Amino acid sequence: MTDRIPSAALVQAMSAELRGVTLTEERAAEVAADLRRLLPHAAAAGAGNDLNAEPGLFAVTLQRLASRER
Repeated sequence: MTDRIPSAALVQAMSAELRGVTLTEERAAEVAADLRRLLPHAAAAGAGNDLNAEPGLFAVTLQRLASRER
């Protein structure tokens, strides 16, 4: 991973290690591209939230952001 940008290889490794799921190279590349697109938005949303004050706020914010992209 260069500059904190997830690669397809990293997605494959994490999928296998964390979920026990094997992804094809093509699918891992698609997931990595989605992550590269979403990470800046998630980071911006997270920076403005105090998760200790409202634990569910971060998840609600992510759902709201995801619904805008559809």
